Amino acid sequence: MKMIDRITTRELEILNLLSYGYTSREMGYKLSLSEETIRSHRKNLILKLDAKNSANLVRIAFENQVIILEKYTYNLNNHHELVA
Repeated sequence: MKMIDRITTRELEILNLLSYGYTSREMGYKLSLSEETIRSHRKNLILKLDAKNSANLVRIAFENQVIILEKYTYNLNNHHELVA
């Protein structure tokens, strides 16, 4: 099973936002979720990808092409936007 197959759509959203440096509070605001829910998703991701912490989680995801930083940019006011 590929790594990407183990990650839910919501977890992927959180992983992408995490890769851009968003805090749990900012992610919660953007996704209309509580900070506790965000922390729970992040904890599940760390377990699924066998990461040591959030920084390690992003590195593992990037190395396995689960996230590609050049594709999207995020901000708190808009949903993701494609970057040309």
